[in-house]
Amino acid sequence: MSDKKSISVDKVREIEGTLSSNDIEIDYKASYPDKDKNSIYRVLRNEFGYFMVFKSVGWRTEDFLKKRIRELQKDDELVRDHGGFKVKIKIIDVK
Repeated sequence: MSDKKSISVDKVREIEGTLSSNDIEIDYKASYPDKDKNSIYRVLRNEFGYFMVFKSVGWRTEDFLKKRIRELQKDDELVRDHGGFKVKIKIIDVK
Protein backbone atom coordinates (compact mmCIF):
# COMPACT_ATOMS: atom_id res chain seq x y z
CA MET A 1 0.00 0.00 0.00
CA SER A 2 1.31 3.46 -0.77
CA ASP A 3 2.30 6.05 1.80
CA LYS A 4 -0.43 8.50 0.84
CA LYS A 5 -3.63 8.48 2.83
CA SER A 6 -6.43 6.40 1.27
CA ILE A 7 -9.79 8.03 0.69
CA SER A 8 -12.77 6.33 2.30
CA VAL A 9 -16.33 6.57 0.89
CA ASP A 10 -19.81 5.34 1.82
CA LYS A 11 -21.17 4.04 -1.52
CA VAL A 12 -19.36 0.93 -2.74
CA ARG A 13 -19.56 -1.43 -5.69
CA GLU A 14 -18.77 -5.12 -5.27
CA ILE A 15 -17.25 -7.62 -7.67
CA GLU A 16 -16.71 -11.34 -7.26
CA GLY A 17 -14.19 -13.45 -9.06
CA THR A 18 -12.23 -16.66 -9.26
CA LEU A 19 -8.51 -16.70 -9.83
CA SER A 20 -6.30 -19.68 -10.70
CA SER A 21 -2.52 -19.74 -10.56
CA ASN A 22 0.08 -22.38 -9.70
CA ASP A 23 -2.60 -25.08 -9.20
CA ILE A 24 -4.30 -22.91 -6.55
CA GLU A 25 -7.79 -21.53 -7.09
CA ILE A 26 -9.27 -18.76 -4.99
CA ASP A 27 -12.72 -17.19 -4.90
CA TYR A 28 -12.77 -13.59 -3.77
CA LYS A 29 -15.04 -10.59 -3.32
CA ALA A 30 -13.77 -7.03 -3.69
CA SER A 31 -15.45 -3.73 -2.92
CA TYR A 32 -14.45 -0.30 -4.17
CA PRO A 33 -16.02 3.18 -4.39
CA ASP A 34 -19.10 3.56 -6.58
CA LYS A 35 -20.20 6.57 -8.61
CA ASP A 36 -21.85 9.19 -6.45
CA LYS A 37 -23.18 12.46 -7.84
CA ASN A 38 -23.18 13.94 -4.33
CA SER A 39 -19.64 12.94 -3.43
CA ILE A 40 -17.10 15.55 -2.36
CA TYR A 41 -14.60 13.73 -4.59
CA ARG A 42 -14.69 14.92 -8.19
CA VAL A 43 -13.58 11.54 -9.55
CA LEU A 44 -16.69 9.88 -8.11
CA ARG A 45 -19.04 12.62 -9.39
CA ASN A 46 -17.77 12.69 -12.96
CA GLU A 47 -18.77 9.74 -15.19
CA PHE A 48 -15.66 9.89 -17.39
CA GLY A 49 -13.30 10.50 -14.46
CA TYR A 50 -14.76 7.51 -12.64
CA PHE A 51 -14.30 5.32 -15.70
CA MET A 52 -10.68 6.41 -16.16
CA VAL A 53 -9.73 5.67 -12.55
CA PHE A 54 -11.70 2.49 -11.93
CA LYS A 55 -11.68 0.73 -15.33
CA SER A 56 -8.67 -1.33 -14.23
CA VAL A 57 -9.91 -2.42 -10.79
CA GLY A 58 -10.60 -6.01 -11.89
CA TRP A 59 -7.27 -6.90 -13.45
CA ARG A 60 -5.22 -4.90 -10.94
CA THR A 61 -6.96 -6.76 -8.11
CA GLU A 62 -6.14 -10.07 -9.79
CA ASP A 63 -2.48 -9.05 -10.20
CA PHE A 64 -2.39 -8.05 -6.52
CA LEU A 65 -3.79 -11.46 -5.49
CA LYS A 66 -1.52 -13.45 -7.85
CA LYS A 67 1.55 -12.00 -6.13
CA ARG A 68 0.24 -13.33 -2.79
CA ILE A 69 -1.62 -16.46 -3.91
CA ARG A 70 0.54 -18.95 -1.98
CA GLU A 71 0.03 -17.16 1.35
CA LEU A 72 -3.73 -16.52 1.05
CA GLN A 73 -6.11 -18.35 3.37
CA LYS A 74 -9.89 -18.58 3.51
CA ASP A 75 -11.50 -15.52 5.18
CA ASP A 76 -8.38 -13.32 4.73
CA GLU A 77 -9.18 -9.64 4.31
CA LEU A 78 -6.83 -7.40 2.38
CA VAL A 79 -6.86 -3.72 1.48
CA ARG A 80 -5.02 -2.18 -1.44
CA ASP A 81 -4.72 1.35 -2.75
CA HIS A 82 -6.20 2.25 -6.14
CA GLY A 83 -5.78 5.88 -7.11
CA GLY A 84 -5.98 6.97 -3.48
CA PHE A 85 -9.15 4.97 -2.85
CA LYS A 86 -9.40 1.75 -0.81
CA VAL A 87 -10.17 -1.56 -2.49
CA LYS A 88 -11.18 -4.11 0.15
CA ILE A 89 -10.72 -7.77 -0.76
CA LYS A 90 -12.13 -10.78 1.08
CA ILE A 91 -10.99 -14.30 0.26
CA ILE A 92 -14.08 -16.54 0.14
CA ASP A 93 -12.43 -19.89 -0.56
CA VAL A 94 -9.04 -21.41 -1.39
CA LYS A 95 -8.88 -24.73 -3.28
